Amino acid sequence: MSARALGPHLGHRGARQYGVGAAGDEVGWVDAFQRFTAGPHRKLADMEAGLMRRVREMALGTLDNHAPGEADHQVPATTTWERAPGVAVPVCAINGALNAPDHLAMAGRLAKLVPGGHTATVPAAAHHPSMESPARFGAEPTSFLETL
Repeated sequence: MSARALGPHLGHRGARQYGVGAAGDEVGWVDAFQRFTAGPHRKLADMEAGLMRRVREMALGTLDNHAPGEADHQVPATTTWERAPGVAVPVCAINGALNAPDHLAMAGRLAKLVPGGHTATVPAAAHHPSMESPARFGAEPTSFLETL
């Protein structure tokens, strides 16, 4: 997959993750995945060590769910945008404010396509707002549900 196909921010990060994943390099995939934790506005060195450890464990757990010898761990979801208008329940897409612009845009697009869709943003968090700011993240669905 080309960097261009992955979008401006996902580009080199996503291409590296895709490449090492397709090659079966699990350690390389997890290292590339970790780069999303900081988002494009921070460095990995700026991140809290406990958060980085938990994200690494989460990523390794994801890989453990794949079958040994599976030819390709990179199975894309297809027709996502075409199917979104058929979602029959309201959606609240929650992002970290420091996440990549591509991710923020995808959440916005989803919220516009799903009837009753809504976006919420957690300040000072990037790709894992539920882990960086759990209380604020947890308050967003409650706030959203109170509007229904």
